[in-house]
Parts: sequence; structure tokens; C-alpha cells
Amino acid sequence: MVWASTSTLTSQPKYQVKGEFADYGLRIDRELVAFIEVKRVATKLSTRHLRQVEMYAVNEGVEWIILTNGSVWQVYHLTGGLPVAIDLALEVDLLGDAQLAHKVGQLFYLTRESLKKRQIDELWKAKRATSPASLAYDCLPRQSFGQADSNDSHPRRRVTAGMVRETRTPRRSSPPLEVRRL
Repeated sequence: MVWASTSTLTSQPKYQVKGEFADYGLRIDRELVAFIEVKRVATKLSTRHLRQVEMYAVNEGVEWIILTNGSVWQVYHLTGGLPVAIDLALEVDLLGDAQLAHKVGQLFYLTRESLKKRQIDELWKAKRATSPASLAYDCLPRQSFGQADSNDSHPRRRVTAGMVRETRTPRRSSPPLEVRRL
């Protein structure tokens, strides 16, 4: 990814975060808006790679994570809190079967113009609002989602955009990773 250093969007290769390095940090008007983690083209992207860049984003308060191997581009939205929630906002497989126009349309969200206008935020909000879990949460009675009484010792279920998950007290010091497909 090439960005002119004189533009309003710049990239900083090997962005240092608490003694470790993310591959790239993207800035718009001096504000860090995303981290990009780049893997070899033969590497299949996994949650392990996402976990690596997630730590950088949490430490820096960055909402967007871009994970790529050059062929597949995955863009995640990070929502802070406990647990940290990571939603897959878009995925483009450049070698996949989708029409070229669709791939170009999806990659447009990663352009200087689009990032500056925060159009990817609107894509994510729309996707989140229309996800099956969000629609189910709005349509079903609340007791369907585990509002059990206070004497219940079983873990409660909580519905968030993209998935239903059990909520438990974290046992480790770092926030748990939660990847949700919208």
C-alpha cells in the first residue's frame, strides 16, 4: 500500500507499540486510524495473526485493524471494553470468484478519500445493525437472551452484533479476543 508522505493520509512502516512493532500505522491528519498487519501471500490469515495486531490496536486506542496477505484483505472494527469485541467489517479475496466491480467497491473503503470521510464506519454500522443477532435481539423477548435471576449460577448469554456468547469473568489479565462475523 503506497501513500504519499505529503498527503493527509500517511503510513508509518514498523509502527512501534510498547516495544513491539506493527507492520503499518495509518494516520489521517496526524490521527492514528488503523493498523495494518501484512503476512506472506502463501500464509492463510488466522485469528492468531489478528490477535497480534489486536494488542497493538487496544494499546493505542485504534478502532480499525487491516489484516492482509496481499490476496485476501480483512478489515476489522475493534470496540473497546471488557471483553474487547472485534467485528469483521469486510473481507475481499482478490483471487476469489466475486465480480471485479464488487472487489473494487469493497477496496474503495481503504482508500485515502474514503478513510478521511470515515465511510468505513458507516459500512460497519449498517452491517452491524442488520446482522442476524441484532435483528433477533430486537425481535425476541428479553428473557430469551438469558436474563436469569440473581441466584442462577450458570453463565449468562449475551447477544451482540454477529453472535451470541456466554459472559464470564475473565481469568487472564489481557482482554479476551472475540471475533464476530457480521
